[in-house]
Amino acid sequence: MKKDYKNFLKLSLALFFFIVFIFFPQQLFNAALQQLENPLEIHVINVGQGDCFLIISPSGRKVLIDAGNTGKGASTVLPYLRSKGISALDYIVASHFHADHIGGIDEVVNGLGGSSKILVAAYDRGGSYSSKAFEEYISAVGSKRQIILPGQTIDLGSNVMMKCIASGGYTESGRVYSGSDENALSVVFHLKYGHFDMYFGGDSNYLIENYIAERAKDVDVYKVSHHGSNTSSTQTLLNRLKPEVSVISVGNGNTYGHPHYETITRLINMNSYIYQTETGWNTPPAGKGEVANGSFFISTDGYYYTVSGSNLVPQKRATDTYVPGASAPPFGFVDTPQEGASGIEGAIPVTGWALDDIEVVKVEIKRDPHPLDNPVVIGPDGLVYIGDACFVEGARPDVEQAYPSYPLAYRAGWGYMLLTNFLPNQGNGTYRIHAIAYDKEGHRVTLGTKT
Repeated sequence: MKKDYKNFLKLSLALFFFIVFIFFPQQLFNAALQQLENPLEIHVINVGQGDCFLIISPSGRKVLIDAGNTGKGASTVLPYLRSKGISALDYIVASHFHADHIGGIDEVVNGLGGSSKILVAAYDRGGSYSSKAFEEYISAVGSKRQIILPGQTIDLGSNVMMKCIASGGYTESGRVYSGSDENALSVVFHLKYGHFDMYFGGDSNYLIENYIAERAKDVDVYKVSHHGSNTSSTQTLLNRLKPEVSVISVGNGNTYGHPHYETITRLINMNSYIYQTETGWNTPPAGKGEVANGSFFISTDGYYYTVSGSNLVPQKRATDTYVPGASAPPFGFVDTPQEGASGIEGAIPVTGWALDDIEVVKVEIKRDPHPLDNPVVIGPDGLVYIGDACFVEGARPDVEQAYPSYPLAYRAGWGYMLLTNFLPNQGNGTYRIHAIAYDKEGHRVTLGTKT
């Protein structure tokens, strides 16, 4: 009898899933993707001989690091931002004050509508510099200009953090360079999201890299400093970073010989796969890297990352600190009931999906306590257990398609038919429902709540 009821429940839930996702796909799956599964994106915008990087966090916060040389802001960066639907930036970072990095920032800011379109701050090393590009930069960002200090962290939401590890010749240890080489004064960042790590070093060079190495960590991706110059990417720094992938922003026909053969060789010897925006003077040998001949981007869920571009074949890699099955908690979403739903009688379908790098062993449905509850039914977590959801094979092809590498993705959909007469006071009143997923390693994650 119990087995027949369970089969009936699965059949009912499968039918419910079918109806819901035929008629309400936007409200449900798109909402889940927006709230939970947007990746972190790092866009390498091709500005020729210069730098420009756009970071978009899963929560939608946006950081622009540099904007190429004068003219590139208007001709390249601004159109790129508009193509992504971007009308404002949370942060702008000027890595240092050379024109091939800040020359286009004023064009971007003014093109977006002025400094009010910088929602939080425009960060740089502080101080001044004698150039027209610098004057145009500080005029454009205005009162939004702030000094970024070593140890300072920019929170981009969704557990994405950018930590400054060097700025203006300082590290967290204090002043380590007191000269006037503008490259050595670059702002240096460590970007982290889950198991994914990336290093941004501006044009920092041998004058400071050994000090930076003391603070740097193992990364997945290295934004190659100073366009691949042989005065940067010292062996000491590379030994610390151990990058699996290196990104070089460089322009064809540049007068500096970038990227230098010595730098390409050092990166190859580190088994780092190289992506270049343009050919420049040297390229990695076949199988060791490729030239994008344009902009490209990196997307990551914090466990895996993919490098893609219009002229690149997408390549997906596991982050070097992620061991599948070792520590990843389950994740997912609660789709129904609709938040704030009222007038429900009889049964309430509680549905959603859950995935794990090994296996989700169960999803518990719980609720907040009610004044009529006997205290003995309230668990150690302060919630009242209702029951375990059933997993329904084939109920969520959208999730299965979005996460093909996850085991048991074919049974990601789960559901529980909550009978209102089993709730206190015959279900009359307001109740908050919790869906909690558990995996084989004992991780416990609340997938969501509905009231």
